[in-house]
Amino acid sequence: MKKIWNRLFIALAAIMTFSFVSCDYDKDDSISYNLDGIWEGDIAVESIVTIHGEERFTESMVRASFEFQQHDYTAHGIGYESYYVGTKCIELKFNYQIENEVIYLTYENGERQKIRNYSLDKNAMTFSGWIVNLQTNDSYQFTMVKVVK
Repeated sequence: MKKIWNRLFIALAAIMTFSFVSCDYDKDDSISYNLDGIWEGDIAVESIVTIHGEERFTESMVRASFEFQQHDYTAHGIGYESYYVGTKCIELKFNYQIENEVIYLTYENGERQKIRNYSLDKNAMTFSGWIVNLQTNDSYQFTMVKVVK
């Protein structure tokens, strides 16, 4: 009888270990996976200009691309931003980290930005939202389409 109880206890202990082990779904890792690739689109740049002594609000669209390279299926990686000012192409490298579904970009020059209030569709083919400069608090709205997965 004692052997039966020992075997029953061992079987119950084995079953209990499996019930406490699970695959944890990490939303930040999933976002990083969907971001992986090259995105192209427009960023709305707002500025105040002075014309004949009067300040005026202007908005222009800047053509840009972002490339995200996920690191080992985690919520971080490296990336590249390219945009045009006139005919001059500006290229910037950044590291990114996703925390609580907010995407943080840290550029080589020390500038930090975050991407918030964004939409990333199920098929990961469109990406839109707001980029906020963490030093100046300036924000820019963007809309992009994935061109390379």
